Amino acid sequence: MQEVNYALYLGKEYLSGRGVDGKIVLRSSSMEDVDRGFEECKPFYFRNGQQRIVCLKFVNGSDVEAYYRKKMKAVYHGKEYEILEERGNKVLVAPIQSGNWKWRNMGGMYGWNRGLGQWVNKEEVTINVQIENLL
Repeated sequence: MQEVNYALYLGKEYLSGRGVDGKIVLRSSSMEDVDRGFEECKPFYFRNGQQRIVCLKFVNGSDVEAYYRKKMKAVYHGKEYEILEERGNKVLVAPIQSGNWKWRNMGGMYGWNRGLGQWVNKEEVTINVQIENLL
């Protein structure tokens, strides 16, 4: 979840990405988007099974109002963490990975290794969202 691409298309935000041909793929979990020119696809889960995608649309960059990446971080006990996943009122946070990773105490969380996280209540963290324009 740390970095996810989105596109704003006809006023609605969609999970998105770039195809090999450079087009932007819009992913939708709503069959109602077929009325917006989306094509039904074999359903699949995106983002660690959090979102069921049922239709897709490929568009040119000039067809979207915006194309951007959201980077979500959480401040927990005064330290900044990556947000790996979000479920209801909880977020899965992990130490930001950089350089040589070593087991260590990260803000009161012990025994972490690369790629593991800890679930915490959203009210215990401050969530920061950074938007990076990709167009």
